[in-house]
Amino acid sequence: AHGTAVPTAGTRRRRPYDQLLAERPASQLELAEMEVRLAAARAALGRCCEAVEEFLARPAGAVTMPDVHAIVADWQCTKLIVNRAAAQLVDRAMTLVGGASYLTGHPLGRLYRDVRAGPFMQPYAPGEALEFIGRVALGLDPFAELRTLAPAPAEKP
Repeated sequence: AHGTAVPTAGTRRRRPYDQLLAERPASQLELAEMEVRLAAARAALGRCCEAVEEFLARPAGAVTMPDVHAIVADWQCTKLIVNRAAAQLVDRAMTLVGGASYLTGHPLGRLYRDVRAGPFMQPYAPGEALEFIGRVALGLDPFAELRTLAPAPAEKP
């Protein structure tokens, strides 16, 4: 979305003003907001990747189940941050480019549909992810309720 919006701003004019989009303060603000969200998403993703690498480098015997829950919660936080930023970036790019970007054949129209799929892709949709993250933050077992709902294993005769 960013890669489409920036070149378009440098070559396209839109009514009622006879200026390039890049020369208009409103366009500059849209692009600045895109830059900020993109930087934040990249920073969150980079930090999470480093945390996962450190986690995976630990000896197997040094990893506890709360450690596993914490790294999964961290990953889910990052997924939410990136998914939200992606949707906001596409929205801002479409605002900048204008109505043509909504058409099926326009790259931003495709991206608009694609980024909306991110939040409900597995393993957790936003509601489930937030519940998992909240439980881990509170020091609770995020799967405790599932264990109580599961049927007890049958005894062997």
